[in-house]
Amino acid sequence: MTTTRPLPLSSQPSLQRIWKAPSTLTSKVKHLKEKVGDERQHTIRSAFLLLGSVMIASATLFFYNEAFAQAQQEFSEQNTNVDSIQQSAEKVDIEKDRQRRIEAIDREIAVLEQMVGPSFKTIKVDGLIEEGDSHPALKAISARLAMLGDAEEATCSKKTANSATSQSGDTGDRKVKRSLKPQAGSMSKKKGSKGKCIHDQVSMQNLKNFQRRHGLKQDGVVGPNTLAMLNLSPEDRITRLLLSRERMDNFKGFDDDEYIFVNIPEYKLYYVVEDKPVFNSKVVVGKPSWATPVFSDELERFVVNPEWRIPTSITTKVIAKKVANDPSYLADRNMEIRRDSFFDSDTVDPSTIDWDEITPYDFDYFLVQKAGPSNPLGQIKYLFPNKNAVYIHDTQATSLFNKNRRAFSHGCIRIEKPFELALSLANRHDSKTAERIFGDTLESGETHTVNLKNPIPVHMVYWTAWVNPKGERHFRKDIYDRDASDLARIRSQYENDRNSQQQVVAN
Repeated sequence: MTTTRPLPLSSQPSLQRIWKAPSTLTSKVKHLKEKVGDERQHTIRSAFLLLGSVMIASATLFFYNEAFAQAQQEFSEQNTNVDSIQQSAEKVDIEKDRQRRIEAIDREIAVLEQMVGPSFKTIKVDGLIEEGDSHPALKAISARLAMLGDAEEATCSKKTANSATSQSGDTGDRKVKRSLKPQAGSMSKKKGSKGKCIHDQVSMQNLKNFQRRHGLKQDGVVGPNTLAMLNLSPEDRITRLLLSRERMDNFKGFDDDEYIFVNIPEYKLYYVVEDKPVFNSKVVVGKPSWATPVFSDELERFVVNPEWRIPTSITTKVIAKKVANDPSYLADRNMEIRRDSFFDSDTVDPSTIDWDEITPYDFDYFLVQKAGPSNPLGQIKYLFPNKNAVYIHDTQATSLFNKNRRAFSHGCIRIEKPFELALSLANRHDSKTAERIFGDTLESGETHTVNLKNPIPVHMVYWTAWVNPKGERHFRKDIYDRDASDLARIRSQYENDRNSQQQVVAN
């Protein structure tokens, strides 16, 4: 009897054991042939052939099933590997934002390195330089704007007292009269000073671009704040970029495929999905005495028509004094005092409390302002429970968003476009909920909480310098003076490295 040729699948150890059966069967047939007569061998041979065929068929079916199961497992493993590869690719893409930002900072530092030297001098201006004014400092300002990339070249339009127009265009009748009749003692600053630069439309536009990059009011006027940024030395710019580089390198948001972050000195909130900002809004942050902290957490829910559960610090430091002077203060603002918790219906009569004796952080109850038109949280707030009691919310004081510097809150984040953020989140996570909330709940005035199925990371960051995707260097005022110690450390390190490099070149 010839042993059946093994199939390729038999190369696996588990299948090789099964294929040993035909060899054992052959030896048994030979042994029996020696014991029985020729007349019975044919019958026995037929029986064993039948038995062998059944065993081979069973084994073949077993191999087929095993092969199918193996193929399924391999396919599943391949899909798992594909998913892992895709997830890794997403992470790599997300990491690109970190790498892009850091590489952009490194490139700009190299550019600023070329500006370091004695040629960078402080520009001095007394008072303001407005459109149409003439001033000896305008030549230096024009050169500074060109050096920093806000002007194509250092241009200086000039005008004499008898000219009606500057080189950049018509100045208007009012300004012509002003140039013909300058006030005494003002020839160094006003139009009409022969040979001096004029702050014309071109230089105004260049200055506005500079102001935009530095978070200043874009009015084209050279004032104290604009002058301070114009005099920010290349060394200071480099050290601020190095500080932000360090902060970005440690930024946890780059590890998330979806997150919200607020850059405090920029007064801006961003909602980022897969490395791309899909929403942004102006915000108001904490005033220096109530600084918004830097931290990370997760947005778990948002509340439509919220109550304001007033922090104890605000109750004791701010409101207590006002209630002491005006007993009707709480009732006029739809506020109530709850005895044991934020949700307790058992309220306390304000007249039973000696408000003059309230000291900071010493208050046994809970002060709550109910939902309504006077509620400072507006119509929506975003909650990410944290020890700092900071959250994002709407506001009634919308005029604050017209200001250039917006540090006015008690630490929380007031957002200019609160409903757009809610719709962006809801449409991505639950569009039906979005329709219901903003169709019925908002108009009803009833408080309604929306819990997100997947919490979204929230990061409060403090970046006073960065480079945007267009390659523009942006700098902001250090509103909380948080950079001072870090800048001193980085400046020292930078100068030591620079001196070391110069010594190497000299040697």
